[in-house]
Amino acid sequence: PGVVFSDAHGTYNNTLINTGAIIGRGSPAVPFGGGNDLLQIGVGASFPGAVDGGPTVGISHYNTLEFLSGVNSSFSNFTNFQVVAIDSGATWTNAGTLSGVNVSNAGLLINQGSLDSGVYLASTPVITGGTTSYNGGVLVNNSGGIITNTGHSYVGVYGVGSISNAGTISGTVGDGIFLRAGSSYINSGTVTNAATGTITGYSAGIHVAG
Repeated sequence: PGVVFSDAHGTYNNTLINTGAIIGRGSPAVPFGGGNDLLQIGVGASFPGAVDGGPTVGISHYNTLEFLSGVNSSFSNFTNFQVVAIDSGATWTNAGTLSGVNVSNAGLLINQGSLDSGVYLASTPVITGGTTSYNGGVLVNNSGGIITNTGHSYVGVYGVGSISNAGTISGTVGDGIFLRAGSSYINSGTVTNAATGTITGYSAGIHVAG
């Protein structure tokens, strides 16, 4: 491995910020320990192997993989991370098969693989001249892309955000897509479903909250 986080002297919450190449013999390239860990991927980051968020047996994990602003990455060779965060100004293209990962997206998420998880398009408040507006995340689900929201997760748009779907978005228990309103904003998100796109849900394909 290129970087090893050991629990030999206790369990710690570790942070790794990578803007270069982490290379080591064997796999994974980076094994984390048993804490609630954070991996931040910056511009220029690369890993020759997998990144492991750490052991899961008997441990309550909350490991986060964060794509920093300016990044355009297709890295998806990771395991044992519960949250993927895409910052405003960042782009992440998923071509892999991921399960059990919740995605918080304030940037651009392009899915051409399979996501068995919840995807939340976060709104970032921007104050200009005393006026508050919101920059929302963008989800592009390409033809062949599959997003399956198991349990009570869903593709959620909080405030401003947009979804362009040419693949499949489905909710097995709740909604496929949930446009959520709140006390401090009105939902102005948009959903564009192409001719090849399919959006289904157990209760609703698209749920627009008032």
